[in-house]
Amino acid sequence: MLMAIGERAQFVATVRFSDGSTQDRTNAAQWTSSDTSVASVSAGGLATAAGGGRADLRATFQSVIGVKQVEVTLSPPPANSNVTGRIENLETVTDLITYHQNAVGGSVFRKAGIIARWELPIPVFVDSSASARNVEQALAYWQSVTGLPYVVLGSNMEPRILSRAGMDGLDTAGGRGLIDGTYSNGRARSGLVVIRTDLAACDFAQTSCAVLYEHELGHAIGLLDHVAGGGIMSGGSRASLREINMLVELYRLPHGTHIEPDGTWSVMQ
Repeated sequence: MLMAIGERAQFVATVRFSDGSTQDRTNAAQWTSSDTSVASVSAGGLATAAGGGRADLRATFQSVIGVKQVEVTLSPPPANSNVTGRIENLETVTDLITYHQNAVGGSVFRKAGIIARWELPIPVFVDSSASARNVEQALAYWQSVTGLPYVVLGSNMEPRILSRAGMDGLDTAGGRGLIDGTYSNGRARSGLVVIRTDLAACDFAQTSCAVLYEHELGHAIGLLDHVAGGGIMSGGSRASLREINMLVELYRLPHGTHIEPDGTWSVMQ
């Protein structure tokens, strides 16, 4: 079992011959992963965790196939208690600045230049007009790929993400999800996930329904716009590593953080 994105594990392909002898054929085998969004595997059998879930690693040697399942279970991102720091992944830095620090159009309450995120576990209230089961399954997906825990609330009280059905301002869109505002310290004030009325109770077993809910809940937990490079925010069926990296880093940062283009950050007082 792997516990963090980027963690690695070495797998070995051992061939047993008809005479009972065995030989290591790790480097000669062809290695593939059934789901590279969970784990990739190199030509030499070195697996690297990319996101939560399970994937089958296959080693093929002279038409003989061996399969080993790898499980990636992510822990919540460790909160950073410092007031200054640096993010090394500059791609993630760009995404955070573009879609969090500069994304103020969706809310009159958002503060320009400041990162806003939820407390963990992420609190969610589901109105009776939407499918609570679909919301929980979508949140469970994001927890599996990012480690972000959630709790479903029994009452409609802020701060929380509210999921409900509605048609307001959606036109032909499937739904929308966003952070409505932030408190002065950068904590999320409330969130809104609107699922079009005729889709609010769709069958989550259908890919289109699952993607809809995962997309809109993804918006509300921090992916406020399309992340470059594909993934669920660009219409893919599953989140990209780039999206996962951004959410994980977002929840490592303290509330009220400002990030510079070189990755250095500081908490604004």
